Amino acid sequence: MSKQKSRPSSQKASVTKKPVVKPAAVPETTSEALESPSEVEETSASVDTDVSAEKVAVKSGTLTAEKPKATAATKAAASTPAKPSASASAKPPVAASAARPAGTVHRPQTRDGAKYERRQANQQMRYQAQKRARRNRILLITSISLIFVLVGLLLLYAFVYSPSHSSAQVAPTATPFQEAIFDTDYPPVDNVYCDALEGSIEHIHVHLSIYINGTASALPENIGIPTDSSSGQTTCYYWLHVHPTPAGIIHIEAPVTQTFKLGQFLDIWNQEFSSLGFPSQLLLTSGWTIWINGKIYTGSLTSVPLDAHNLITIAYGSTTGIKPDTSYNWGSL
Repeated sequence: MSKQKSRPSSQKASVTKKPVVKPAAVPETTSEALESPSEVEETSASVDTDVSAEKVAVKSGTLTAEKPKATAATKAAASTPAKPSASASAKPPVAASAARPAGTVHRPQTRDGAKYERRQANQQMRYQAQKRARRNRILLITSISLIFVLVGLLLLYAFVYSPSHSSAQVAPTATPFQEAIFDTDYPPVDNVYCDALEGSIEHIHVHLSIYINGTASALPENIGIPTDSSSGQTTCYYWLHVHPTPAGIIHIEAPVTQTFKLGQFLDIWNQEFSSLGFPSQLLLTSGWTIWINGKIYTGSLTSVPLDAHNLITIAYGSTTGIKPDTSYNWGSL
């Protein structure tokens, strides 16, 4: 019995010594003490040992009722992890913010953010495509307009400067006038007939002055008026002819209204009346200077128009001292 009683006494002694560890001081531990898991485990093990010893002492009657209450409070405090103080909990964010420089915070992109960026990229691509299409449309319209303008200018140039609209050319009648030949000895020359009487439909007059190498050459009379050699009577009248007076006047008297040319008159002179002093220079196509009413004419010698009251001056070779005709007293002509 003495041995059995001595064991509880030793247990009692151990129980009374353990409260030296102050459980109430556990909440005052800093965050540094809580950061060691091994120390927390040792504290919990010691508390469990104390509780077991207290239970044995209570059964043996060596402990009073107040001691287990304090031990239960200690167990609750030990089993509940201590909450760090406000000052301790505030320190880690400060340290984290200090360790990460400003502007380096990286947040993962959300799904909505990715969708928004794709939508913005698609809108930008559509805008660029519309811009290119609009620019291409403007270029196409401008090119077509320029082509139409160029074609119009070319057509206008061809119309204005075509030979049919040149001031140096006078278009002949589409269908030359034809009639019966009055005298076969004097056939028509360049569609100019020789009739029994002078025509009355067209009756106009032109003055012609001729210079050969600076010397005046008179226009012979009776060109275009053939006569009978035996009787001396007039056989017929070519529509283009020259009467004895007034000198230098070409009479255009025809049964048809049309524009006659100097080339037709020269052909009548050369082919039917060359004996009346036809100058050979009139057969040349170059070397001639031509004036109509005092103004230079740039057309050919044969294309000079025989219009009413035209003053025609032609000079072959030198033109020194030659004054083209600018006035004439037509009288009743």
